[in-house]
This record gives sequence, structure tokens and C-alpha cells, in this order.
Amino acid sequence: MAIKDNFDLALSHIKSARTVSSSSEDKLKFYSLFKQVKNGDNTAPAPSSFNVIAYAKWKAWKELEGTSKAKAMEMYIAHLERVDPSFKLPKISEPSNIPEVSKEVPTVSKTPVEDTPAPGPSSFLLSLIGCFTLIMFGLGGFLYTVLP
Repeated sequence: MAIKDNFDLALSHIKSARTVSSSSEDKLKFYSLFKQVKNGDNTAPAPSSFNVIAYAKWKAWKELEGTSKAKAMEMYIAHLERVDPSFKLPKISEPSNIPEVSKEVPTVSKTPVEDTPAPGPSSFLLSLIGCFTLIMFGLGGFLYTVLP
């Protein structure tokens, strides 16, 4: 499984699980790692230090500056595994457990092209006459019923 798939599983687990730690430090760690994954490095100006929550969020995210998105995803998953033991990533099956794929090529019934008659000029002419007749009588009948 790709790291992105594992990260998506971790996000859905956090949204649905009630067992995830609700300490401020853990929430701040999840927030900063999520921001690093979604937005990259923090380039926003620092908020006022009087706004304690906004400044703490900004500082936690700023500390991850230079961390790649893939590394931040790994850190997010590792942190979730630390704070919530019920979160488990699916195990990748061993190659020996993967069933053998048949190397037999399926056969398709072969109908020679020569056996199928090609439409001749007479069938084309008949379809053209049929379309013309349908248009003339169908449209004429329609116009006759619509117009007085």
C-alpha cells in the first residue's frame, strides 16, 4: 500500500474513532503534520503571541519546515499508532500467498471476414430510399397535424 493510502486510512480513523487521545499536545501534533502534508512549509506570518492557540498552531507547523510531505505522512501515521493502539494498518500479504495467475491465453471464436457478406450498393440504396420515405411521410404527416 502506498503511503498516501495509509495516510488516508489514518485520517478516516481519526475522524471516526473515539479512542484517539484528546490531549492538546496530540491535537497540535496532528494539526501541524496535517498542514505540512496538505500545504507544505509554513509561509504564513506569525500571528500575535497574545492569540495563544493560533500562535501555538503556527509554531508547531513552522517547526516542521523542510519536512517532505511523504515524511510528514509517515510521522502522522506513527504518531497515530503511538496514541491509539487500536489503529492498525492492513498487512501486505506475502508473495507466496498470492494465487498463481493463469498464463493461458483465452481464445476468441474466429469468424472469417470472408464469410460475412459486405453490404452492396442495393442495400445502401434501399436504406437511403427508406430514410427518404420516412422523412417525407413522417414529416409531412407531422406538419399536416400541426399546421392547419
